[in-house]
Amino acid sequence: MLGTAVGIVKKTVGAVAKISITEVAKVADGVKAVSELIVPDRKRSLAEVTEDLKRLKELRDLGILTEEEFEEKKKKYMEML
Repeated sequence: MLGTAVGIVKKTVGAVAKISITEVAKVADGVKAVSELIVPDRKRSLAEVTEDLKRLKELRDLGILTEEEFEEKKKKYMEML
């Protein structure tokens, strides 16, 4: 599913912004990296969790993460508090 989202981002950004495929690939890679946030095995501060959840929400709002993926990651982050 994420691969499809990355493909859509590449096509959309390329069509809308008229930028080079290299720049589109960089944007898509950045989106993929953020969407695959690694959940550390340690307690995290409320500020850290809040910031990560904001990033995940942005990805959900953009349609890059599904609601199910968002809720799964959100649950993992909430357990770290």
